[in-house]
Parts: sequence; structure tokens; C-alpha cells
Amino acid sequence: VDVCPDGALETVSQNEELVDELHRNWKLWENLPETDDRFVNIANLEEGIGTLSSMMIQRKVYESMLGGDGACMGCGEKTNIHLVLAALNALMGPRVKTQVKKLSSMIEQLEGRARAIVAGDVDLTAAAEGKGEALNLDAEGQAHLRRLQAMTADLKDLVWRYEEGPSGRGRASLGMANSTGCTSVWASTYPYNPYPFPWVNHLFQDSPSIAVGLFEGHMRKMADGFRAVRRAEAELDGSYKSDETEAELHKLDWHDFTDDEFHLCPPIVAVGGDGAMMDIGFQNLSRLLASDKPVRVV
Repeated sequence: VDVCPDGALETVSQNEELVDELHRNWKLWENLPETDDRFVNIANLEEGIGTLSSMMIQRKVYESMLGGDGACMGCGEKTNIHLVLAALNALMGPRVKTQVKKLSSMIEQLEGRARAIVAGDVDLTAAAEGKGEALNLDAEGQAHLRRLQAMTADLKDLVWRYEEGPSGRGRASLGMANSTGCTSVWASTYPYNPYPFPWVNHLFQDSPSIAVGLFEGHMRKMADGFRAVRRAEAELDGSYKSDETEAELHKLDWHDFTDDEFHLCPPIVAVGGDGAMMDIGFQNLSRLLASDKPVRVV
């Protein structure tokens, strides 16, 4: 207030009237419609073109951290973490939307092929007479139909996890391992937790090590999903060969992910202060740095 001249900032006393006005303004903002996706575009991440507007213009990104916590004033932790999380949300949202569109198209194609198999083997005379033997698939045709049904079910499950999942809010944009300290104290005071994604707090020095474990389990789970997608892609482009394809898919791990696949993996983030990372926790951080695990450290 003292630095900015000409009344750019003005100190006012908090009273009931002012608080009521702030509440009304906030309620108005909450009731405004969400910004349409076509207005949100990160044109160039490296040069920062479009990033700020993308982070601020959509409520689901802006609210990457919820309110209600008792964050310390002045230290800047919450602001910094909020910016990191909002950027991640802004990046992950369009990627997920594109992936769901791709999966939906693949599901439609697989179901079309299954219908074609059934239609091609229907005895029309028997079907017209209502006889049970109208569909006469041989063993190969039955196996193919079962494979198509299994692939379709796997892709539908993936779409459900992206859009709804166990939480009803879809797949999270990231996961966080938090060192005990200011960030966990202000973030986990009952009944508030400002993190709308999987979050775990552990001993002061351990968040990088916890993050490594989370990352390894997370990558195994993501590999399961990418196996389903690659299997369906091989089926649709005609390259699927049961023994060869399944043997290759069995070996798939995160080192083999394409860039597009890896960009769909919600990042694992380890958060801590100077003590948690550079003092007692440096042995954990150095172990992470010596590994090949691309965990984000804040």
C-alpha cells in the first residue's frame, strides 16, 4: 500500500457490510457459466503464450486447490503450489479430452466389427423362423468375437475412469507426496484438505522416496491401460497376432511409453521445504535424482 502511489491500493476496515459485499461478489462468480474449451488455448508453453489465461479462465483449473485452509500468510507456499497445480491441470485437461475422443472412436469401430462377424454368420432363414441355431459361428469366429468384446470392455472401462471413476470426478490430474511441515500443517487441518487429488503426507524427510514408490505403482497401472489401447489398435489395423502381440504387450513398462502416452500419465509431485529436501531429506532427494524416475520435486 505504501509503495503504490495515487490510491492504486487503499486500506479499508473490515466490517459486516464489506464482508457481505465480498460474499455476494463471490457467489456471483460461482454462478457464472464455465468458459468454453474453445477459448482456452496454450499456444506455446515454453514462451508462456496463453498459459496464464488458460490457468485462470476455467474454474476447474483455477480451483486446483480449494479454499478453507489455514495457510500461513506471507510465506508464499500456497501461491507457488497453486500455480504449479493450476498449470498441470491446464495441461492435462485437453490431453484427456483428446484421449477420450480417440477411445470412443475405437470402441465404435470394434463394436462395428463384432456386429459384422455376427451378421456374416447368421442363417437368415433360421433367424426368420425364430430358431436358436440362427447364429452358427465356428470356433475361430467365436474366439474372435470374444476378443473383440474383451477389447471393447477394456476401452469402455478406461473411458469411465477418465470421465467418472471411483470418485465420480474422473481421473486425477496428479498425485502428491508431501513432507511434514508447513505445507502439510496448513493443508490438512481438520476438516479441510485443499487438494482435490490423491495426496499423502509422510515423515519430514521421506517425500521423494514415497514419490518413487507412488510413481512405480502408478506406471504399472497406466501400462495396463496402454496395453488395452495398443491391443485394440493392433486389432483395428490388422497387425494383431495373438502370441506375438501379447508377448510384446506383456513386457510394456513406462520406459516403452510413447511421448503421447507418457503425457497422459498424471505426474507424481514431491513437495517439501529446505529441511525436507536439502537437510535431513537430502539422502532421499539424491537417491531420486540418481534414479531414472521423472518425479517432479517442488
